[in-house]
Amino acid sequence: MTAADVEPTSPPTEKKCVAHAFEPGRHFLPGTTNTPLGSPVRISDTPQWPPAILFDAVYAGALLHHFGTQELKDTLATTWGDVFNPHGTMTADEREERKQLQAQNQMARREAAEASSGPDALDMLMALPYIMVPREKRDTILRELEEEAKVIEQRRVDEKVNLWMEQVNSG
Repeated sequence: MTAADVEPTSPPTEKKCVAHAFEPGRHFLPGTTNTPLGSPVRISDTPQWPPAILFDAVYAGALLHHFGTQELKDTLATTWGDVFNPHGTMTADEREERKQLQAQNQMARREAAEASSGPDALDMLMALPYIMVPREKRDTILRELEEEAKVIEQRRVDEKVNLWMEQVNSG
C-alpha cells in the first residue's frame, strides 16, 4: 500500500503511518484505549521484515470482517471457496480434530529428527564454552554468583524496609 491508497492527496512515495480503529474502545496498547501522541512506530522497509503481501492479506481480512457486507462475503465464498477451502467449511469439532492431528504430526517429526540426528549442532556450539570449563571451577563460579545474588536481594529488601519505616515514622 502507498500513502495515496489511504489519503488520495498524499504523494504515492510519502511514508505515512495510519492507525485504524476497527473496534472503537477496544484496547490498542496494554492498559490504554488509544495510542498516545508521538508514540514510536516501526516501519517495515528493511529486508528483515516479512513480505508486504502478508500484511496486505491480514489487512484485507480485517477490512472484510469489519466492513464487508454479507453479500460480498457470500460472493467471495462462492467464487473462491473451492480454492481456499476445498473440503468445505469445517465444524468446530473438525477444526479441533485437525489441530490435534497437526500437533501429533509435528511432535512425531520433531521426535524423528531428534532420534536421527542427535543434538542440534548449533546447540552444541553454544554449549561448548560451558562444557569446556572444569566441573570444580564451574561449581565455584555458580556458588559465587548465588552468594552475590543473595547479597543483592538482601540489599534490595533492606532498602525497601528502610523506606517503609521512614514513611511510617514520618507519617
